[in-house]
Amino acid sequence: MYLSHMRLYKLNWLEIKQYLEHKKSIIIPVGTREQHSKHLP
Repeated sequence: MYLSHMRLYKLNWLEIKQYLEHKKSIIIPVGTREQHSKHLP
């Protein structure tokens, strides 16, 4: 399975396991985004 972008909530644990057998890393973002004024991103 080759995925350049994925959503973990759309995959079952077998699909995630299969992906990690070929790739050695996965990014799981945690935290919140702070909203700033219009002059900042």
